[in-house]
Amino acid sequence: MHLRIGCMRFDGLFDPSLPPSSSGKWQELTRQALEVRPMRYSSLHSDAVRLLEAKWIKVERQRASASEIWRIYYLPDDVSLASIPRTSKILRRAFENVLMNLDICQALWDGKESVHKVPFELWATPDRCSLFYIFNTLKSPEPSQESIKDSQHLAVVKRLLALKSPCRGLRTSLYPYQRRAAAAMVQQETTPRLQLDPRLEARTAIDGTVYYYGPRDRTLLRYPRHYETVTGGILAETMGLGKTLICIATILASLGQLPKIPPQYPQADIPTRKVVGSLMDMAAAATTRHQLPWKGHFQDILESRGEHMARCIESLQLQQPEYVVPPRVIRENARRRSESIMSKPTHVLLSSGTIIVVPRNLVHQWRSEFDKHVCEDALKIFVVDAPKVFLPSPAELATFDVIIFSRPRFELENKQSEEFYESPLKAIHWLRIIIDEGHGFSSTNTHAVVAAEKLVKADRRWIVSGTPAKDLLGVEVELGWMADQSMPMTHNEYRQNSLYHRRAFNYQQEVHSGAVKSLGALASRFLMAQPWSNSDFLEHLESSAQWEDSVYRHEDLRARTYSSFSTCLRRTLQNLVIRTRPDDVERDLILPPLTHEIVRLQPSLYDKLTANLFVLLFTSNAITSERTDQDYLFHKNNLSHLHRLTTNLRQSGFAWSGFDKSSVRASLRVARSYLEKEGQECSKEDRDLMTHTMEVASLALRLPGWQALSNSQEVAVVLRNWPDDTRVEWSLEGCTDPMLMGLTQVSQAQRHVNARLSTEEPLIGFAEAGISAQVAAEEARIYATGAKPKSDADSSGMEKTGIPSSSVSMGSMGTKRLLVSGATTTSPRKPRRSNTVVAQEENASISPSKALVRNAKKRRLSSTDSYISLPPTSTIGSTQMVGTTSAKLTYLIDRVVTLHSSEKILIFYDAPHIAFYISQALDILHIKHLIYASTLSGEQRSKYAVLFDTDPSQRVLLMDLKQAAHGLNLSSASRVFFVNPALRPDIEAQAIKRAHRIGQTRPVRVETLLLTGTIEEAMHDHAAKMTRGEHLAAKTLEEDDGIRGIIQSARVMRVRPDEMKGEAQVATLTMPQQLFGRTDRRKPGEQRSGLEEEIFGAESRIDLVMDLRGVDDRTKPKRRRGASEGPGDGTTSTTNAREQDYLRARSNYGTNVADVEDEDAPTLAPCRPHSIFGSTADQN
Repeated sequence: MHLRIGCMRFDGLFDPSLPPSSSGKWQELTRQALEVRPMRYSSLHSDAVRLLEAKWIKVERQRASASEIWRIYYLPDDVSLASIPRTSKILRRAFENVLMNLDICQALWDGKESVHKVPFELWATPDRCSLFYIFNTLKSPEPSQESIKDSQHLAVVKRLLALKSPCRGLRTSLYPYQRRAAAAMVQQETTPRLQLDPRLEARTAIDGTVYYYGPRDRTLLRYPRHYETVTGGILAETMGLGKTLICIATILASLGQLPKIPPQYPQADIPTRKVVGSLMDMAAAATTRHQLPWKGHFQDILESRGEHMARCIESLQLQQPEYVVPPRVIRENARRRSESIMSKPTHVLLSSGTIIVVPRNLVHQWRSEFDKHVCEDALKIFVVDAPKVFLPSPAELATFDVIIFSRPRFELENKQSEEFYESPLKAIHWLRIIIDEGHGFSSTNTHAVVAAEKLVKADRRWIVSGTPAKDLLGVEVELGWMADQSMPMTHNEYRQNSLYHRRAFNYQQEVHSGAVKSLGALASRFLMAQPWSNSDFLEHLESSAQWEDSVYRHEDLRARTYSSFSTCLRRTLQNLVIRTRPDDVERDLILPPLTHEIVRLQPSLYDKLTANLFVLLFTSNAITSERTDQDYLFHKNNLSHLHRLTTNLRQSGFAWSGFDKSSVRASLRVARSYLEKEGQECSKEDRDLMTHTMEVASLALRLPGWQALSNSQEVAVVLRNWPDDTRVEWSLEGCTDPMLMGLTQVSQAQRHVNARLSTEEPLIGFAEAGISAQVAAEEARIYATGAKPKSDADSSGMEKTGIPSSSVSMGSMGTKRLLVSGATTTSPRKPRRSNTVVAQEENASISPSKALVRNAKKRRLSSTDSYISLPPTSTIGSTQMVGTTSAKLTYLIDRVVTLHSSEKILIFYDAPHIAFYISQALDILHIKHLIYASTLSGEQRSKYAVLFDTDPSQRVLLMDLKQAAHGLNLSSASRVFFVNPALRPDIEAQAIKRAHRIGQTRPVRVETLLLTGTIEEAMHDHAAKMTRGEHLAAKTLEEDDGIRGIIQSARVMRVRPDEMKGEAQVATLTMPQQLFGRTDRRKPGEQRSGLEEEIFGAESRIDLVMDLRGVDDRTKPKRRRGASEGPGDGTTSTTNAREQDYLRARSNYGTNVADVEDEDAPTLAPCRPHSIFGSTADQN
């Protein structure tokens, strides 16, 4: 039984006068021979003798002259356990020393001279590949029918794999790769197989005998140690390839199967019948006791013979399978056992149902998928989303085939006090639990993980996620962010090239990213995979397996060195993960083509002025601080300021009015004072640079339009053919030629005129309405400016080097005095809610702007006002929008107007003020759209996604980029726009996959908008060249040296003299747009979908107008529960109260805005989101 593991050679250790071995024969080392001591001390010799005496090894020796060779025969650790103890730490360390000095050369074992030593591999066999490479090269699922012994389970797998035989109850045909994935899931659930303990490696002894070696604890086993594979795993098909449909097919295929009764629990006692039961009743009882899947059997009879077997089914339904959990000790009395408190026996029901836990925003999407793919009445489904939805009794709950929980509602089941409420989930043993987007279950202390462990007993456990660990994406996802036009390789060649370049193991990426640790937590906690799971059974048999000790190769006996992965990781993932390789998918499925174009736009004058003001800040700070010490923006102590300023810089590529005249003058004054100060060691190059930057940046102060936009916090529109007698009343201050108006003013003017189209004089009161709008905006600005005096807390501490606090503020872009981090304002507690609350004059804390808002007029429209047109002779019929001050907004308007009638459009934004401006523009154009904002509740987001994807009338969806990686299916959209570059490839790729996925029937065209010659363009081009390691190393972009270099070397953009005049100041539209009486307003009798009715209420004819310009800009709303802050890549949010009010009002049709605000928010009149219903913005 001993293993021939190798030889040890001792040179010059023994007395050469001793007689050599006769005839070169090997002699067994006996106790008498041990009395021959070596000439000098050797720890190796002592350890070998110690092991020999303990009978761990046998030794044969051969000696010639002063050299001696020992053959080592090791007694495996799983042999003679009763007679030879193996727990001695001293002997274990002695064995480790012997292993480190072994020579496994065959020639030396045969007694021949060996030139090269072949050492024993003490450490785990290395897998020097990255986790990304291992994950992307796992074998595709290959279900084996030969290994399935149960005839019923075999029939299920055959039905799934048969191309001509659809899955029972499924109305959608599966692609072949989906069939294989579903069949593999069923096989893994029903036919667990024995797998070699992944911590062991099969090795070969010198004589060819196979043994099993544990690298971390240095154990050698003669026989393999096996564990059963888990009855579940991780479904990790890439985004957009139908993971939901695969899960549905698996549920339908196993419909009616019951979980197994745990072997440690007895079945419930069989009741004694008072009378002899019928044969049918006894057969039904026996079927239930043995957990036989009878539903599928009777369905086969119905399909083959047309017999319903109604009485048999009714008899079976009356039987409730269950088992009994015996009493357990709640409080033990060690002295008097009889006084110990015992629990009552618990009856646990067996259910064939599946619990599905999904993010809140995906509940309605999952329900929609069931409705779309499953035949009517094929499944009994119960949706538990809202906290007010209570669970029925265990007996009733166990009858459902599918229970869909939102994750917050699922967590709530465990948060209830057990003294007053015991969840019905605990009384049921479920067949299956599925966690969608389950990578979050890698955290061991979240409420959802605790709830799953305490409440749910389920035989089959699945995690569904295309990214089962952080940054662990499929290589095919990266194709989504490539510009196809410039790609010289095919998709397959690109995949192979990407895998090749990211194949090598990298210590920093693999260990510090936490991805491997997350996978270990999923395997041990939720999936309960052996040997990683710390179950009570395993704790009694052996010490718990250490995940990181085994999946890495550690080249030290005691410490962790993380030299590479071991083969253990790949073998473990192969047994847990079901994922089809991209080349196998492409043989079965070809998605419509995907193109990604980088659209480089010429910036407008206002875009240039904004960019130049940011350059002024960077340049002034660098030169006045002399690029040293804490005054320098790029000093290590100023990373937070740099991050905020960079975030604002990136968002300014769309529109920015966060600078005011005073802050610009202050920056210029600091720079000028520095240059004029005597004794400054300023180089001629820096002096010339500063002078030129100041000269160009100061152009903003000479432009009335820039000052007006800075005061009003607006994006302006250029209008032609405006009524001459009202230009001054409606235009921005000093901007009558060309006619500049803010989007809010344009919307107000449009509503005023459109509401009076049925009258003879629609312009009656038009001038007065313009004055009222100006007054409201001015009072709001004055109140916001003077509401709170500037304090030390409002300062960034860098004003003396040319960086005003507004530019590094975490507060609102729309706030006149931008608040710095931590400086917030409070509003007085609002009175009891009312649609119209008149501000009391004696309440000095209520702003004039709030009073105007609360007194805003609401005007009802007749049914004809929403679609009446202007007469051809009307003087205002020729009023047109010809451009905007934002080049990106102008381009979007052109593209949306052209495309929205034929294609659905998905627009990603990274700051709420951007969605605010785009939504205002779409409202003016009467284009129906939804805003998928982070401020929405999870339930609202879920309904919005389904509504946009299923309702043909919904044409545009504005989506917060940080909400784009949550498993959403928006395949109805075929046009995708990024208003600002994402700069993070994985974030952008996941966003694109919302549209480019199964169900998409059109070519998907993606456009990322850039402004030519700006810092934004340089940052994008550099980020596209960054390696994955560089992206992971830079937690924020400004931490990357290349990005920092771009910002530090930025120069002002040239402004031509002709750009300062007329319509050349703005980006002009390709097709000017009519403003008043547009023909694309709501049509009479237009109907809404049922889901739209559910979301937004029953009223559809009356819109109530809210003047958002009067909202107190200083009010900073509290974060809604469940809402996240900051853009998707960790940047700081720059939204203001007005924009939040607008987005929330649009997102809560039929609800008073105060209902979704915090306690201190102003009470506002209801606002109806016109674009959601295709109605005109003219309805008051």
